[in-house]
Amino acid sequence: MATKPRIRTFAAGAALAPLLALAAPGVASAHGYIDSPPSRQAQCAQGIVDCGEIKYEPQSVEG
Repeated sequence: MATKPRIRTFAAGAALAPLLALAAPGVASAHGYIDSPPSRQAQCAQGIVDCGEIKYEPQSVEG
């Protein structure tokens, strides 16, 4: 009867895996507009740095 403990172990692992996957993520670092720490885009919007001419997209900082 070694299959019952194996099935229980598999069932417990299958039940815990989604919980661990949802509990583990923290802050994501991804592409996008950030203001802390100040990005070049944020400093451009505040007038701290020179933006240069916008060449392609309105949100881009060219120069």
